[in-house]
Amino acid sequence: GLMYGMGKTKLAHELDLDLEEATQIIDKFHQQVPFLKGTIERVMRHIDKPLSKGAIRTLLGRKCRFDLWEPINWGIHKALPHVEALAEHGPRIKRAYTYKGLNRLIQGSAADQTKAAMIALHKAGFNLLLQIHDEIALSVKNRDEAQEASKIMNEAVKDKLTVPVKTDIEIGQSWGNAS
Repeated sequence: GLMYGMGKTKLAHELDLDLEEATQIIDKFHQQVPFLKGTIERVMRHIDKPLSKGAIRTLLGRKCRFDLWEPINWGIHKALPHVEALAEHGPRIKRAYTYKGLNRLIQGSAADQTKAAMIALHKAGFNLLLQIHDEIALSVKNRDEAQEASKIMNEAVKDKLTVPVKTDIEIGQSWGNAS
């Protein structure tokens, strides 16, 4: 949750801590992962830029919009569409929920990658059986076919990423005993 902008109040509630303990955990987390806070803030600033029109795009270009607005002093009012927020709160408003931007970017791009892999596997003639989150279950004749499927999945969005993609293969007579 901290990676996606969870605050100290929610962390304290989730872990049954007081606010001081939650703050200490958050501080230690950000010491261990120093780049994360800046990354979250960069995504939030991007969403707030006029040229972005309150949106970010996933790896394959799907648009994730942040169309609700809240008063600058957030937390005590319900987020509203722009016109309603202006009418109720005046010009001192900002886009709501932008702290969720990094989560949407990561999760949405992971979904893009899974969908691209499914399309590539289908085009290559593989029999897709099931997809759950980032897992694709398919029927293969042997380990060589499984290796071929893995290669196809690894290369599905290779031209869009600057880091390598790794897939794990588990083989079995049924999904339940695959290992």
